[in-house]
Amino acid sequence: MSKKKFKTMNIFIGIALAILLFGLFNLGISTLLPSPQYDNYCNASIYPKVSPDGTYRPQTQEEIDNQDKCNTDFNNALKEYEQKVFYYFIIGGLLFALAGLLYIQDLTFQIVSVGAGLGLVGEAIYRNFDNKSSVFVAGLIVFLIIAYVVYRRKK
Repeated sequence: MSKKKFKTMNIFIGIALAILLFGLFNLGISTLLPSPQYDNYCNASIYPKVSPDGTYRPQTQEEIDNQDKCNTDFNNALKEYEQKVFYYFIIGGLLFALAGLLYIQDLTFQIVSVGAGLGLVGEAIYRNFDNKSSVFVAGLIVFLIIAYVVYRRKK
């Protein structure tokens, strides 16, 4: 096999492995840190909206207040969960990207690590885009660290 074909094959293998590593990281996070479930906070079946005779029954103010409270509790839990996941993805992505940038002996390893790392950083930003200040600060820190490592390697 010629060197050019071998290098091309390594690039494709690296891309495939980066996608696989990215998916495994996502699967690991969702397995080890399950997201809050709506049914754990709100149970809409408690308040039947249809009377036994089959007619529509409007919710009482107490039922509306309880539903609003459980929705608020669920949304707060979901925001807290997304914030935790954001930090796991940013840190994991940064570590993968740095590993790929620092280990220069193997092109396939570099493609896998940098590709999966930048994918994780991108997903972290996407998942937590509502919290723009933490996304900006974390993204800036990741950018500066990676830029510094690349700059130092060029010297």
